[in-house]
Amino acid sequence: MSRLRYVVILLMAAWIAAVAFANTPTPAGVVDDLTGQAEAASGQEPPRKLAKGAPVFAQDVVSTPSAKDKARLLFSDGSALEIGPESKVALKEFAYDEADKSKSRQNIEMSKGVFRFVTGKVVAQNPENLKIASPLSVIGIRGTTTDHWIQTKQTLVLGKPSTEVLAELHALRETSSGKEVTVQTEEGLMVLKKPGDVAWVRPKLPGSVRPLTEGEKESFGTFTIKRKNFDPAPPRRGLPGGGG
Repeated sequence: MSRLRYVVILLMAAWIAAVAFANTPTPAGVVDDLTGQAEAASGQEPPRKLAKGAPVFAQDVVSTPSAKDKARLLFSDGSALEIGPESKVALKEFAYDEADKSKSRQNIEMSKGVFRFVTGKVVAQNPENLKIASPLSVIGIRGTTTDHWIQTKQTLVLGKPSTEVLAELHALRETSSGKEVTVQTEEGLMVLKKPGDVAWVRPKLPGSVRPLTEGEKESFGTFTIKRKNFDPAPPRRGLPGGGG
């Protein structure tokens, strides 16, 4: 091999590596803790198994396959998402820019299962930059910790598997400076004003705000990896996941 050809090959290899590096997305966060299994899928790529410390990216769909699985994601702005058993959530968007808050954004869509979300610096910069949604609701959060449960069942529609949403719970668990949580549905707007308030949502029915029951508090505490001081002692059985 001539020296010129060797140099050309090296330059091409360096260029390919540089392009690959440039096209590598910045992680939105990492798997901070994990019990059992979790996986992430993006676009048409096959799902990848997640381990503790593994990166997660914007546009990932993260799921926990079985009733024994749960994961905790920690995002680069300090926010955290706990994912309970048999649950699925899409990390639709994420960006955090400490210098330019107009570039920061976080968009999470929960499709089934149980979740706990703790806000971070994206919300501190501008609460409007955070979007959290579920099949029946859009949740407005400002400096809080919230719990969510999307109860589903599997059905067949024209011979094809389909997921039907039965009900949702969206609860305010902890807040700073008395900040509220809003839950917007097709039937109207609900406001959670104090810790322990929960919005109960069902398809095509008016929602309602009421206090969390002791059983619901116990169940939400069971699915989490990092328990909070407001969580009761672990019960004998926990909240089921998405149901299918």
